[in-house]
Amino acid sequence: HLGVEVGSLVRGSFDLNASVTVLAKNTVKSYGVCIAMNNVFYTNNEQSLFAVKKTGGNASEISNQFEKPRGCAWDGDGTLYVADRGQGSVFSLASNMHALTKTSICKAFEMEDAFGMAVLHAGCSRPSYTLAGFLAFIVGLFRAWTM
Repeated sequence: HLGVEVGSLVRGSFDLNASVTVLAKNTVKSYGVCIAMNNVFYTNNEQSLFAVKKTGGNASEISNQFEKPRGCAWDGDGTLYVADRGQGSVFSLASNMHALTKTSICKAFEMEDAFGMAVLHAGCSRPSYTLAGFLAFIVGLFRAWTM
């Protein structure tokens, strides 16, 4: 169980001579890691989404309402999306929290075998799509890529 001994979430540097900083070591394995402003969110292998400040500190459980969270992505605005493979859905929650505490999640859309997340922003010249439809497309690409 190296994750809880040496670190399940670490911060590195582009400087090869710099040391690695442990941000959290409360889970054996992290499937999804994403940064939203000053917060770093990460999932464990079952049920939970955690967060810690980019500068470090105590890790907090943000939600334990997942079955198999397998990825997360920030939309660049204020929403975090979490792919839950066990529930076959992508959930959303507010990511712009100053205090890292439990919060409610909302099902954004269903996606069979949801695994991995990415949010891409289209330029002004691109056709407009609904965010849910676009995210479903991106999650589908990740699923096809990992097979």
